[in-house]
Amino acid sequence: MGITTCLKTKTESVVRQATCAVKNLILAMNGEKPIAQVNPEVPVKKAQ
Repeated sequence: MGITTCLKTKTESVVRQATCAVKNLILAMNGEKPIAQVNPEVPVKKAQ
């Protein structure tokens, strides 16, 4: 595996993580259950 392959894979991974984080934020702000919630016992409230 060359260095460019490693960088490409790392970049794709970071983009996936960022996309998931943004989706979680949007869901939480709309009062919906996020895809990944660290503490599921904390209720999610819609942003005002």
